[in-house]
Amino acid sequence: MSTSSQAEDPTGQGYVPFTTKEMISTAHNLGLLVTPWTVNHLNVVEQLIEWGVDGIITDYPEQVRRFAELKGKKVAPKVSVERVRKCL
Repeated sequence: MSTSSQAEDPTGQGYVPFTTKEMISTAHNLGLLVTPWTVNHLNVVEQLIEWGVDGIITDYPEQVRRFAELKGKKVAPKVSVERVRKCL
């Protein structure tokens, strides 16, 4: 997840999240969707899910997919590599 601090690990000293609960709430009140990127720490994924993000972009989609499914969240269907390549 992009941060405005030098610490990228959310457990690290000085970590400041780029996406906040207030930002998500404001965006939703304006009718906007919120899909933060690049979220690569499961503790940040968990926090963002609790705050109600609409999606998450990550370098580790399988791990985030499993985590979200374990939390009872709806996840996007898997797409084949061939289908992705057709879009390029």
